[in-house]
Amino acid sequence: MKHDKDAYSSFRWTWTSAAKRKQLMDETQRILSIWPETRALLDLAAAEKVPIAFADNLIGTDTDGVNIVNRTTGERRIDIKPYKKPEDCAIALIHELRHLWQDKQLGLTALTRGLGEKDATTAMLLNRVKEADAFAFTDLMIGRINHFPDDFKKMESVRAALLFLNRRQPLSEEQENEVSDVMAKAITERLPAERAALKKKFTEALTWLDSYDREAVSTYHRRYIQDPIDHMTEKQGHVVALADIRRLCMAGDGPTQISYMDDVDDKAFAALVMKDVATPLADVTGLMDAFEKAGTRHVKQKSEIDARLKAALKP
Repeated sequence: MKHDKDAYSSFRWTWTSAAKRKQLMDETQRILSIWPETRALLDLAAAEKVPIAFADNLIGTDTDGVNIVNRTTGERRIDIKPYKKPEDCAIALIHELRHLWQDKQLGLTALTRGLGEKDATTAMLLNRVKEADAFAFTDLMIGRINHFPDDFKKMESVRAALLFLNRRQPLSEEQENEVSDVMAKAITERLPAERAALKKKFTEALTWLDSYDREAVSTYHRRYIQDPIDHMTEKQGHVVALADIRRLCMAGDGPTQISYMDDVDDKAFAALVMKDVATPLADVTGLMDAFEKAGTRHVKQKSEIDARLKAALKP
């Protein structure tokens, strides 16, 4: 049945006109433009010249969106699965735009993305934090956007009441501030609950990132063990440290900023992030770290890593 549904979705999308596709994308981005933070993500994509488009090949897959990076040209794009409803497309787009923001915070470009990790453990930790944070952040923004209509109605109700008292004359600066305060108060009062929700979603997401872990280990293996390249130095680009990774667990700006994992120290944070990595994958990560730390390319050690990774990646 799922195959038939996917085939129908693909067929329907094939016959969707260019105008309809543009309308869907415009409405998707309009939803994100409602809230300042997601609007800033759209501005970031525009500033970085990162195109956003629907991808036919994602129909029928479990992937809602993907960041495509060309390490040769430095070009980057965001592909989104085409859903019927713009609200569903918006969810995928928020997640992928968050990854763009994360790389910006880490000081990584399209050319250095994925090259800033000093070892396999850091690569795994970074990948898990990026994914768990993207899921948590997406949930936060969906909640904020959903709250916007009610907050706006309350604000406009106060504006109407003040206009009535003013006999329809323009509001004073003080009265305009009073109107704005209605929205600000609603947002501020939700911050503690939002912080708790962010931490909860982040922690929950860490328990089901197995497929992301497999990809992270496989990618690191291909890059530094199988056909080894030299690790990036600070002269070539920013080398990612734990302090950088921890700064990703933040949302909002100014008075709405939330740092949602700042109540645990570095050791506890790293342990929490790595706790649910499958044991075979954790073992291979440790072997790769020891292999590189020893500064050797011993064939026997490399063969053991290859065999252990192959076994760990079995379904």
